[in-house]
Amino acid sequence: MQIGLTHSVRFMTKDVVPIHEVARNLIATERLIHESLQLLPDMYDGLELKTSSVSVSELTNASPLREIVAVAVFLAYQEELEKEVPELIERLTGVTVPGSYDTLVTALVLMVAVYVIDYATRSLFARTQETKLREEYMRRLEYLEDLTNVPAADLNRLVEKRFSAGKVRSLLRKSIDFFRPATNEKDAIVDAGRVGQIERDALNEIPTALELTLEETRTTYEEYAVSVELHRADVDYAKQGWVAVIPDISVERKKMTLPPEIPPSELYGVTTLVGDVTVVQEKKLGSDFTVKEYHLIRVIEIVSKSSDKDQGLE
Repeated sequence: MQIGLTHSVRFMTKDVVPIHEVARNLIATERLIHESLQLLPDMYDGLELKTSSVSVSELTNASPLREIVAVAVFLAYQEELEKEVPELIERLTGVTVPGSYDTLVTALVLMVAVYVIDYATRSLFARTQETKLREEYMRRLEYLEDLTNVPAADLNRLVEKRFSAGKVRSLLRKSIDFFRPATNEKDAIVDAGRVGQIERDALNEIPTALELTLEETRTTYEEYAVSVELHRADVDYAKQGWVAVIPDISVERKKMTLPPEIPPSELYGVTTLVGDVTVVQEKKLGSDFTVKEYHLIRVIEIVSKSSDKDQGLE
């Protein structure tokens, strides 16, 4: 079934936000929405997220910058779930989603973005003391506990499990880009209506692009709708797992990891696909960044498959 939700946020700036910053923010918003929605099946056993799509409903680049994004979510669920959490199913599958649940996407996005930045900056800049970002993350958990009836401690465990160190690295720049319209202007805050505000003290702890570049020896970026030549683990490079060639990026074979929502069995026999990927780059002292590995984000289209004979599995 399909349900329609909304993500809405205002960046309380005094000046008009440059177009390139708005574009960065919207791209980051799309990625964070897709990633955040993956928490729903983790929160409710028996709920399956099939696909999700994002489109801009309203964009006002005056002061403040206001964004309203429509989110179409395709869900499947087991009958047992309807008995266990009837309020969730009734609200999410109704023709009209009540206002309280219309904040779900925004609440998830803010929580994930704050968590990613707090986790990364603690590791990157060796921050050990309690931070305003951490306090903000705890407030995000409390809001979602009230909204979903999932205890904050359980939500935290699910977030930590899904957003591991590697995933955090791949989302860090997108999370920073998400907040950039506010962090680029002194005294600006992020206002998400009923979901609450991200206060200036927390935003001040978000690193700038320059700080991030000076500290990192590993960076990531996304490529969308690229052709991926896939090689099965039991055919070659068995100890490395999946490997792939993405001609638009490099002709060399590189390790590729799959997200938890794509079981390896779904790609059995697939030789070429079109999908979105995160490119992980690393550099050594005095050298440039080079491609280290790929993380598959989602599969858009299966282009070709090979037979068992071709794979040498007969």
